[in-house]
Amino acid sequence: MTTSHETQQENKAPPEQRCDECGRDTRFGSGLFVNRIPADVGYICPDCAALDCDRCGEKIEVDHDITPERVYPENDKRHHQDFPALPAEGKGSGWRVHFECLTKEEEALFEANPDNYFE
Repeated sequence: MTTSHETQQENKAPPEQRCDECGRDTRFGSGLFVNRIPADVGYICPDCAALDCDRCGEKIEVDHDITPERVYPENDKRHHQDFPALPAEGKGSGWRVHFECLTKEEEALFEANPDNYFE
């Protein structure tokens, strides 16, 4: 919940320093400065830039989405295909997913790739 103090602080930010989507302050010291993304007028905050997981619909943190290209090697036909649906788990198919939405096989392949890491 936004307090009146936070609203006053946000309103003091010049337009080019506010999130283009939600209007929150993205200036240095706001807590949103490091992960803000340049946009049309100013920036997009990390919450507004989060993507939807194609399997579960939850938000995926910036730079934490996983695509088939990061799971399957280039010589695997699945490298350029959507992840399959998991109807037994109520999860759909799609291109971008959470780590938590990977199957055990997908997770093992992802972790075996030394180029894959999260901070």
